[in-house]
Amino acid sequence: MKITQIRNATLQLEFGGKTFLIDPMLAPNATYPGMCYVLPALAKHRSPDYVWELMCWLMPGC
Repeated sequence: MKITQIRNATLQLEFGGKTFLIDPMLAPNATYPGMCYVLPALAKHRSPDYVWELMCWLMPGC
């Protein structure tokens, strides 16, 4: 048996002459709820300084 970690939660398992790819996200469509990456405080607007505002929101006092 040979186990290779490919990414954070992805494994390649070789066993008995077969290769298995194990990944929790390899599931049928709509199995998991969608992920939201927009912070609520910044969702209402996206100015040209959006990245700077995001950094300041994450690191108060910048």
